Amino acid sequence: MPSEKIVPLTGSLAEAMRAIVTPRNFELPQLPSERLFQGHREILILHHNETYRLRITKTNKLILTK
Repeated sequence: MPSEKIVPLTGSLAEAMRAIVTPRNFELPQLPSERLFQGHREILILHHNETYRLRITKTNKLILTK
């Protein structure tokens, strides 16, 4: 297994993730969208040096675009 650099999260997102994910928790983590978006309608997600935009539509659906 390749070595991965782990960068610690900070702020309320980090607190939310620590509350949900523990080393012995094998369930998929759940994060409320309110915590993820923190009052915004769009967020940017960096994944493997690519930027994705996740946004909430007028009808409260989620759309992810590259």
